[in-house]
Amino acid sequence: MGYLKVKGIVTSCNDFGDSDRMLSILTAEEGLIRASAKGVRRLKNKLAGGTQLFCYGEFILYPGRETYSVYNCDVIESFSEISLSPEKFTYGAHMLKIVNDIVQEGQHSEETLSLLLNSLFVLNKGEKKPLLTIRIFELRLLCIAGFMPSIAACGVCGKDGLLFSVDANGMVCGNCSKLLNDCLELKPGTLAAISYICNCDKSKLFSFVVSDDVQGELDVILPDYLNKCFEKKYNTLDFLELIK
Repeated sequence: MGYLKVKGIVTSCNDFGDSDRMLSILTAEEGLIRASAKGVRRLKNKLAGGTQLFCYGEFILYPGRETYSVYNCDVIESFSEISLSPEKFTYGAHMLKIVNDIVQEGQHSEETLSLLLNSLFVLNKGEKKPLLTIRIFELRLLCIAGFMPSIAACGVCGKDGLLFSVDANGMVCGNCSKLLNDCLELKPGTLAAISYICNCDKSKLFSFVVSDDVQGELDVILPDYLNKCFEKKYNTLDFLELIK
């Protein structure tokens, strides 16, 4: 049976047996691929570097009965700064957790892979505040998954939106806001940032900064919107409060 040669990033790895490791690999063509790396935890195993979390590489995989087996991996990027920093590692793990939850096996995932790689590159370099990188990643991923919030018009009636409501999936007008309990008036800069993240070309996604006030509003609404759309509470970032 033929082999599969594919580029991807390791989004989860779990040790099992005496020296083996089970991986999830996000690829553009096949979505998430499950693959086992036999003997990878043995001393000087050639696959050790390519089977670490966050590793982006070109994999040669052989199909098995239920999963693939990793034959080889040429590492393209290891994101070493993320792995060495507990803070960056936590931010990166948050992104991987979301990806693992929403991407399916066999699902075309070119946009998601590109977004994840770009986000990790920015996080790895440390040239932008990590929390802004996270919020950009979350909102853009929501858009890719079909959950772009209503920005200009009320998500309930279609009139001009004035307030943001997680329950209403975006902006709502004054009248409709009376029927909701979670409406928040956003600063113009916050609305501009949300609109930009949703609509800009991917090559310019990380080319802006925001004020502390705008960052604070993004930190309030986007985690709740993420949890609501994906029907799961993501609490990975809570760990950062323990290590401050």
